[in-house]
Amino acid sequence: MYTLYVSTQSRRTSIYLTADLASRLERVKERINVSQVCQEALLVAVEAHERSLADRRAEIVQRLNAAQDELRYAFHRGTAAGRDWAAEHATWPELVTVAQWGVIAHPDQLTRKRPMPESGYRVVSGIELRLPPPPGPIYIPRSVTTEPPAPSDEAIVLFWGGFRDGAKEVYELVSSDFKPADEKSEDGE
Repeated sequence: MYTLYVSTQSRRTSIYLTADLASRLERVKERINVSQVCQEALLVAVEAHERSLADRRAEIVQRLNAAQDELRYAFHRGTAAGRDWAAEHATWPELVTVAQWGVIAHPDQLTRKRPMPESGYRVVSGIELRLPPPPGPIYIPRSVTTEPPAPSDEAIVLFWGGFRDGAKEVYELVSSDFKPADEKSEDGE
C-alpha cells in the first residue's frame, strides 16, 4: 500500500501497488512527484469516465427524443391523412363511420372487412354467457388508401387516432348540411 498526501485541502488517499511496482517506485521516488502523477492519471480516468457517461446519456436522450418525434409524426401524419381523405375521397356514410370510431387500443382492432354485428353472447366451454364485448373492431372504409407508418404498434394506433381526429374535423365542419330533413328547421338550418 502506498499512502499519498496531496495537500491540506485534499483528502488523504491510499493506493495499492503490485510488489514489483512498489519496489521500482522506491528506487525513483525522489525524482517523481508520485502525488502529481497519480492525480493526473486519476483526473484523466475520471474525465474519460464522465465523458463516457455524458456521451451515453446524450445518446439515450437523442434516441428517446427521436422515438417521441416518430410518435408525434405518426399522429400528425394521421391527422393530415384523415382530413385529406374526408375532404377529397370519403362518402357521407364512410365519413360518419370514421367520425364515430371509438378508442383505438390496439392495431388488431382495425380491419378493412366490414365487421359482423355481435350478439353479446359467447359460448365458453359449452356454457352460454353474457359478457361485455371486447373493444370492437374498427372498420376502415375501402376508400382509405393511406397506410400508417409501421415502426411500432403505438405509432400505428396514434396514426389511426390522428386519422379519426382529422376526419372528425371535416365531419363537424359539414355535418349540419347532412342532417336528416326532420331535424332541420324551417329556415333550412
